[in-house]
Amino acid sequence: MSERDSAGERPPVQAADPSRPAVETRRATHLPPFGQTPEVPKGPPHESPPRSRTATTRRSPGAGVRRTRKRLAVKAAPFWRRVLADVFDLVIVAGLAFGAYLLGIGAPDALPPQRFDWIDYTAELMAEHSEIFVPPLALLIGIGVVYAVISRTLMTATPGERLFGLRLIDREGAPCSPFRALFHAVGTVVGLLLGLVGYGWAAVDLSRQGLAEYVSGPLLIHGPPTRD
Repeated sequence: MSERDSAGERPPVQAADPSRPAVETRRATHLPPFGQTPEVPKGPPHESPPRSRTATTRRSPGAGVRRTRKRLAVKAAPFWRRVLADVFDLVIVAGLAFGAYLLGIGAPDALPPQRFDWIDYTAELMAEHSEIFVPPLALLIGIGVVYAVISRTLMTATPGERLFGLRLIDREGAPCSPFRALFHAVGTVVGLLLGLVGYGWAAVDLSRQGLAEYVSGPLLIHGPPTRD
């Protein structure tokens, strides 16, 4: 050990020799010349697993496509249009029933002698011979039911309903089936026989549907249905 080391002094730093190349301490990066794309090392080719013929499944062209169905938009039938349409149809049905009555269909064999004017005579018949009115009433109801079923099945509405812009459709917007048209006609008759309870329900109902519509399923609407 020299005297300077023992005295705690550091040896002087020697200047670098300019003739010797400087040592590069960073990691060398191999960059391509300007304007060239670096080459990516190629690995082994990627091979996809072979497909099994037994496990191959075919999908239909529409598979995975979600079909959205538009909502049916209808306009409820106003009560006054319903009343006027039914009055118009009732006149037609009554005329058909009266024609059948004149032909002897549903007519009684004989009537009691008339002793009063026609008002008192009718009241007497209703009080003492009410069975006389059963065949004509059944004839009127039968003709009315057939009239409604045929009209609503073929034209979605009776002549009176078509005159006032009404129609009877199912919940999908299509014309109702003959079975539902029959069920609706019977429900209307039952509502009328119950003292207009089923018929007058449409006047207070928020959707303007009567008891026959709720029981049978179809809707009585004003105008054609739309999709929104």
